[in-house]
Amino acid sequence: MSPAPRRSTFLVIHGAWHHPELYGTFCKAIENRGAEVICPRLPSCSGELPSTKTIEDDVALIRATAESLVQEGKKVFAVMHSYGGMVGTDALEGLGLQRLIYLAAFVPPSGKNLVDMLGGSMAPFIVGDEQGMLRVPEAASVFYQDLPDDEAAFWAGRLVPMPKSAFLNRITRAAYRGIPATYILCKDDRAIPASTQEMMISNVQSAGVSMDVVRITASHSPFLK
Repeated sequence: MSPAPRRSTFLVIHGAWHHPELYGTFCKAIENRGAEVICPRLPSCSGELPSTKTIEDDVALIRATAESLVQEGKKVFAVMHSYGGMVGTDALEGLGLQRLIYLAAFVPPSGKNLVDMLGGSMAPFIVGDEQGMLRVPEAASVFYQDLPDDEAAFWAGRLVPMPKSAFLNRITRAAYRGIPATYILCKDDRAIPASTQEMMISNVQSAGVSMDVVRITASHSPFLK
């Protein structure tokens, strides 16, 4: 008797200021198709004030989670949203995942931090405070402009402050060099403009790395549609 096929497991790595609650509908849709979904809450997005966590804490959590899933014999696909691309790119190198899926996400080369990916300075919609915490006051119009106003306001109100340290510390690995990758480009994205997404894809492909591309008409957060 042949062994039963391995069940696919999707490891969802959420974005900055976000947390698993905002991906609940998306995760449920994947589960309804018969797959397992894991969406850990990144330490930098705990909502703790002030936060002492950095991107290294996020990377360590995701790497440990992915290693455990692979060791259990699961077929793991990573879905990385926005800042989650920074985390997953560093965390998942060499772990034998089936595919990396970048959803309106950063695709950094080794040695870069998030500020580097933003052109050397914070995006204008990001506001910092004296405790080193970052917020997005106009999140409804930056992240969710294609939702009804009341829904956009609701989700914007669920976001948490993010420590600046998560944007400054540099990654040291590039998982997409050894794992098949797909980029889902959101053409109406106001947080990471489509032109920036195209540039990141081009940079990866110019470095000799294959990356499939799917372009959709959506804001930065299509998982809420």
